[in-house]
Amino acid sequence: MAVLNLPRIFYYSKESLGPRFLAKSSPHKVKVIFFSKTGERATPAIRQAARDYWNYATFACVLWREEEFSVWWNTFGVESAPAVVFLKDPGLKPLVYHGSVNDSWFLDVLEQNKQQELPQLRSLTSEELGCDARGYSRAGRDTLTWYCAILAGRLGPELDSMRETMRRVQETLSKSSELKAASEDEHSITAAVALKSKRLTLSWLDGETQK
Repeated sequence: MAVLNLPRIFYYSKESLGPRFLAKSSPHKVKVIFFSKTGERATPAIRQAARDYWNYATFACVLWREEEFSVWWNTFGVESAPAVVFLKDPGLKPLVYHGSVNDSWFLDVLEQNKQQELPQLRSLTSEELGCDARGYSRAGRDTLTWYCAILAGRLGPELDSMRETMRRVQETLSKSSELKAASEDEHSITAAVALKSKRLTLSWLDGETQK
């Protein structure tokens, strides 16, 4: 039987999850945490996903113990196992799915949530976000003018706070675009309509390290 050259997904305790996983994970990556009652290993499909999505997400497992219910409920909103948690932007409520994880379902959910709500501008994502000066707008190759608003700074609480603020601005503009869609013509240059038409992208930049 061939040995699969796939990454292992390690288990962490309530004491080690913070310092050994969350604190050491790249700030641009989505954190994916599996809660298990039995301590079983991740399936080959999930380990394959961990390799395929290495640039976007990082993975961990936690063994569920009933006596630790209050810890996981207060931290992530997990009330039972099995469950999977997606941690995205600072200040954003964790995305929690309870119940058994089907491999194909998980891959679909992972693809939908591989990016943070306010994505980091990196060489890997610049073209996808429409923020590459030599590339094209997300609205299409025929678009002549588009915008990329970038929050730049050094990693730390202040940048996290500003990322949360910018994410809320993006959320507000998204809701505004829905309200204005019926009344604004297609040539409107408001930020809300530009965001809806994919001519405006909001992102953040690590001022010290770019990969």
